[in-house]
Amino acid sequence: MTNVNNVDFTRCDRLAEELPLSREFRPTWDVNILSRLGFRDIDIRYLDAGDNRTGDTGIHAPVNFAVCARLPYSNVSIADGPGPDQLEPVMGLVDGMSDDIKDTWSVLSNKDCVKLLLSMCSVDLTVGQAAELLGCSYPLASHDMKKLKDAGFVDFYKENNEKIYFLTRRDIINDLCIMTNILSGKHLKSKGV
Repeated sequence: MTNVNNVDFTRCDRLAEELPLSREFRPTWDVNILSRLGFRDIDIRYLDAGDNRTGDTGIHAPVNFAVCARLPYSNVSIADGPGPDQLEPVMGLVDGMSDDIKDTWSVLSNKDCVKLLLSMCSVDLTVGQAAELLGCSYPLASHDMKKLKDAGFVDFYKENNEKIYFLTRRDIINDLCIMTNILSGKHLKSKGV
């Protein structure tokens, strides 16, 4: 490359190649990070004028893109220190979030629900398989699956008129395992949960 204003572009290119983020497939990397941080409604807008495809694979590799996302709760901040007017929006946020968190943790406090979540890290399950896994009745396993679905941990697809449940957010289960130090123990080490 030629130098413009004494800038060595080959050196710039080498530095860019050495940056860790240059090795990531983007915007897939961005979406993964944002979803792990709790952002929802993630939308990618490609800003490239032409169709940027890499080699023979035909994979779209945008140069310019924008990522839009939102957190599932409002962004409330106290700018000038606490005061009566500034605490009201925070109190509303805390009240709403505390109910959601309580409902989620009530599902996670059910040992059978946790067993199902950990099992679904490896395999999708029908209610019959869940009942067999838990050693309980079909109605009880169905009730536990409904709790997991209502909490947003699982969803299902139909195959041969049978519901097959799968994890919707494997990353959340992984984070829960890390939070409780399960991965550092003998239980799930190297299982890729």
